[in-house]
Amino acid sequence: MNELYGVDPEIIKSVSDLRSILNYFGPYTGRYLVNYPVDSPDWMARLNANLANLSDLQIARAKRLLSQANTDLRMVRKDGLPWRVTRDWLENAEPLMNAGILDGLIAKESRPPAIHDFDDFEISTTSEERIIGCGEEYARVSEILLFYSQEVALVDPYMDPVKSKYESVLERLLKKAAQRRTKKKFIFWARASAVFSNGETDQLYADLERQLNKLLKKSGLEPGSSIEMNLVEDKGGINTMHGRYLLSRKGGIRFDQGFQRLSVGIKTDVSPIGKKTHDELLEIYFDGSHDMKIIRHICANLM
Repeated sequence: MNELYGVDPEIIKSVSDLRSILNYFGPYTGRYLVNYPVDSPDWMARLNANLANLSDLQIARAKRLLSQANTDLRMVRKDGLPWRVTRDWLENAEPLMNAGILDGLIAKESRPPAIHDFDDFEISTTSEERIIGCGEEYARVSEILLFYSQEVALVDPYMDPVKSKYESVLERLLKKAAQRRTKKKFIFWARASAVFSNGETDQLYADLERQLNKLLKKSGLEPGSSIEMNLVEDKGGINTMHGRYLLSRKGGIRFDQGFQRLSVGIKTDVSPIGKKTHDELLEIYFDGSHDMKIIRHICANLM
């Protein structure tokens, strides 16, 4: 998850090459193409120069592909990476991979296991993995979506932010999102009967509201950011809340055991959500197309 790849722009000779490369990346695969270098001329300028001999029609198609790739979050920018003009692309990129900044490279030559020749590049469809069930790891695999999304939904029927095993994970996720200095909106979805297993009281709702405000204030998020929580009743409905997801308009991640801190050393499965499932989940949790009854809506705002 969140694997970052560098691609030598000189290996892309055609619109077909560009399309093939871009198909490997984005939230639906859990891998991202890093726009490297960012120094002038940057990766995009180098690619455009490499495609300059194509017809006007092909160049226009390439530009549309690149524009859509930025919209779809197939490509990400990572500032501050060193670049030496006396070295070629691979000589510059390989130290970044060796330092763990990049997870793999697609270049003019192959040096297994992490440097791949474009013509022989093969990789699994998605980058799902098993991770230790702690806040640091949940934040690591969610980093790109948290960083680039303005609105994020966390769906977990049993998520109770007051409980320490959820609080510690939510703190990490919010702080990771705060690393990009823009205001953000988080929406938590949970089942009311699971959160309030011993019955609902005004005091429990007040405690939950205080906890949301506490999480928001500790997060480092920008003023104007907010956390909302929808406590729902889904029994007997079509849209029964079962899966645990981190969702945004850009993509989503499935968390097998939700957003709880697990016992030391216990692992859990995480995986990217495919486009079809993502579209369906957006309709439910972003567009309101569901039959769940919202028992209580709680909101905390950072002024």
